[in-house]
Amino acid sequence: MYKDQINIGIIGSGHISDFHIEVIKYIKNVNLCSIYSKTLNNAKKKSIKHKIGFFTDNLDLFIKKYQYDGLLVIVSADKIYSITSKILKFKIPLLIEKPVGLSIKELKDLIKINKKFNTPNLIGLNRRHYSSFKKVHSLLQG
Repeated sequence: MYKDQINIGIIGSGHISDFHIEVIKYIKNVNLCSIYSKTLNNAKKKSIKHKIGFFTDNLDLFIKKYQYDGLLVIVSADKIYSITSKILKFKIPLLIEKPVGLSIKELKDLIKINKKFNTPNLIGLNRRHYSSFKKVHSLLQG
């Protein structure tokens, strides 16, 4: 059964979030309802810029505010493990920007946590489509 509206939240307010938000705006029936950032002022700026109804620097409040259908985890590489390990238990489907962790230990730990909660998730690997990667690939192909 399809829902009339899909609620999406964004965790992270860095430069890349603008690109994700612009794409989300074009998807029919998707409500970009909130944004979290460790820096409240950054969350507020993104909220105003993109007309997102709720912003916060409190991850617990962010999670409890809406019944999300999905979350985008687009924080800096040094924060991705700590954030992802905290939110897997909520079983909200995730799109996680790479890298998933900064070590094999972090990756294995997240796999272990996810096995416990069975949270649907995807890892963003869009860089393979960048023109620079395509050029290197063509050069390697000879």
